[in-house]
Amino acid sequence: MAEKSLFAKEEAVIEAGRNVLENGRLREAEDRDAFESLLTNYQKLLKTTRRLMRLSDRNERKLNEMAEEQRLAAEEISRKNKELETLSNKLAKYLSPQVYSSIFEGKQEVALASKRKKLTVFFSDIVGFTETTDKMESEDLTQLLNQYLTEMSQIAFDHGATIDKYIGDAIMVFFGDPESRGVREDALACVSMAIAMRDRIKELAVSWRQAGFEKPLTCRIGIHTGYCTVGNFGSEDRMDYTIIGGSVNLASRLEHEADHGGILISYETYAHVKEDINCEPAGQIQVKGLAYPITTYRVIDQYESLSATQQTLNKRLLQEICEQLAAEINAVVSIFAQRGEIIASSVAERIGKFHEGGAQVMAGEADVYEATADDAAESEGMMEGVTLPIEFDGQRVFCVAVAAPLDIARQYGRIAQHWVLSHLKEAKRRTSS
Repeated sequence: MAEKSLFAKEEAVIEAGRNVLENGRLREAEDRDAFESLLTNYQKLLKTTRRLMRLSDRNERKLNEMAEEQRLAAEEISRKNKELETLSNKLAKYLSPQVYSSIFEGKQEVALASKRKKLTVFFSDIVGFTETTDKMESEDLTQLLNQYLTEMSQIAFDHGATIDKYIGDAIMVFFGDPESRGVREDALACVSMAIAMRDRIKELAVSWRQAGFEKPLTCRIGIHTGYCTVGNFGSEDRMDYTIIGGSVNLASRLEHEADHGGILISYETYAHVKEDINCEPAGQIQVKGLAYPITTYRVIDQYESLSATQQTLNKRLLQEICEQLAAEINAVVSIFAQRGEIIASSVAERIGKFHEGGAQVMAGEADVYEATADDAAESEGMMEGVTLPIEFDGQRVFCVAVAAPLDIARQYGRIAQHWVLSHLKEAKRRTSS
């Protein structure tokens, strides 16, 4: 509404007052002066009211403009927050959850700094990856590798690991920074993670084979516990949160020395996990740069995962069976337990590819594994022989491998089956009574 029409009544009152004065209706001078004073004050009041009205209008316009600016600012802040959240989620994919949280919660400075700390370091890689890349199309290889890395990474996150980096098909992980549960618990979590990864790969191998991949992926793993330098390394413009030191190199070397599908750990790690993890001595290795040999252990499984049947027979008895049969036929005899790990053998070292048959038989991928003389001649590390399962109470609890000419290997393989079954039945009878 226009200001003129808004104050029309007041203007009419003023006009009427002026007419009264001009027409001389007030004859007494005193009345005229009083009326004139009242009219003047009324005009001043109207003028003041109009000025306040205009000021109020201006203020209202400014408030409306400020409200609009505030609304636009709120929308811009909301948009920027969404952009920041999206960027933050993308950035999180390049960092381990612990590192990401410590940076964004202000617990860790983004600066070139490092410290010495006792960590458990893990390395794994895919066996024969170069050969696999030559045989597969890049699209299939990418799909397979990404699925493998995704599955392994999820297991690592579930166990509280800090993923340092992916190096092609290799994974580097450590426990103990930026969060630590104590050296022993970190080591135990790392080895438990490695067992879970090994088991998951065997499960994936079935689906990979069904999907048409002729040679599914297998990995080998090395773990060591020791002091490392951990922190941010690089330049002021670009840095990497990682670990360096002799312990890192040793873990990498253990991974290279591990059996196909195996987990090899140092004594330093073994000392922390031996109460919970079933391991067997794997001999000593010489590492470049170290003047002394490194004592290693092969991880079999967590004690709680070993079946009661497998724990019924002790290793000494199974070792005696292997040595007695081997002496009779001048051959190599080995007995495998859960997940294809050797628990007794007439030789101290593994016999290359021949012993891989034990893992296949124990995993149920084959009911028998045989290698002919021609197979042995064509493949380095292969030996002629046979691997047979030993089933008890409806479970495949052991398998026996005999490296000898096939006829002899089959015969003594059955003898070994009979001996082990006899001891299992006797052990069960003693337990029942």
